[in-house]
Amino acid sequence: MRRVIALVLLLIGGLAGCSDPGAGESQRTVSQSQVQSAVVEEMHTPAMQRTIRDLVLSSEARAILTSAAGQKELKDSLLSALASAPVQRQLQDQVQSILTSPQGQKSLDALIRAALIKLASGGGGGGQERGTGG
Repeated sequence: MRRVIALVLLLIGGLAGCSDPGAGESQRTVSQSQVQSAVVEEMHTPAMQRTIRDLVLSSEARAILTSAAGQKELKDSLLSALASAPVQRQLQDQVQSILTSPQGQKSLDALIRAALIKLASGGGGGGQERGTGG
């Protein structure tokens, strides 16, 4: 049980822990960049993706992730990782790539169209209750 949490935290912490070097630690920054790059590279390998998938599908991991303590630990670790500059850059690049792809454009167009139709039919809400003045 603790092994699963440790693996998840190691993978997430590897990204989050490498992003905040202190002042005057240029040698440590290089080392952290190398570790961060290695973790990202390793997470994209088929073997690591299979390992992560197997862990998530295991009953032990499921029990941990569905417990209140496990969910809190995972949430805290994810928030910490998401706050790191390298992860934010990676997310920004991925979102930009998706939005500029043909499939992303089609999906975005469909979502905008659906929202406009909902607004035009009076279902948009707009933050006001019906029958009240604006």
